[in-house]
Amino acid sequence: MPNAYDNLIEANVPLEKILPQFSKIDPLCAPGQCYGYQNVLFSLIEQVMLKTTGKPYAELLQERIFTPLQLPTASVGLDGLFSTENRAMPHVKARGKWYPTKVAESYYRFGPAAGVNASAIDLGYWLIAQLGHNPQVLSHDVLQNISKKRVKTRRDLRRREWRRYLTDAHYALGWRVYQFGQDQLMYHGGWVQGYRAEIAYSQEHQLGLVMLMNAESNLINELGTYFWSGALTAIHQQELDANTTDN
Repeated sequence: MPNAYDNLIEANVPLEKILPQFSKIDPLCAPGQCYGYQNVLFSLIEQVMLKTTGKPYAELLQERIFTPLQLPTASVGLDGLFSTENRAMPHVKARGKWYPTKVAESYYRFGPAAGVNASAIDLGYWLIAQLGHNPQVLSHDVLQNISKKRVKTRRDLRRREWRRYLTDAHYALGWRVYQFGQDQLMYHGGWVQGYRAEIAYSQEHQLGLVMLMNAESNLINELGTYFWSGALTAIHQQELDANTTDN
């Protein structure tokens, strides 16, 4: 099942006690036929990296991603968040009003799933790398591999706001591949208590959008689709006008 045992994460149960629970779950389908998003299982890679390199996950991210991409404020872990003075605290809505809330500390213990702190500027540099402009960090082969369609995700075609535009959807490696009208978008969204995040880009048009919100608001869906609908329509109109002039 997707998000299996997230309730145990939120109950502050340690990873080593959650992992054995997965032996009780039967797969929903054969490998390659479907997928289930799993915060707990993402964290397995941390132990693999440590055993293989002798370095913790946070150190490897700094060495392989944050430093070479020159991300100015990105960090890993709860200490990284609170050591930054210019930080946005989370908010939730109750009784028609927005209220600040505590940072959900539990997910920080599962770094590869939800343990990175980043600003819009940080994610802008990350987006530039995804568009192919830092091949020494993210090579062409890596980008091709992580963006390859793996599993069809029909449920995404029913997403609020997006369903007006999507004609096809797949899951790649960490990215969703959306057919947005005649254009392909790579997309990823995140949600933890009091925060929303969204990043998407068009490789063909070398265009991307990053949005971060310190509030659990579905407005992010409206903003994203508004941007992509307007931007892509303008691009195609410009191309049409150019072709008409050339002829």
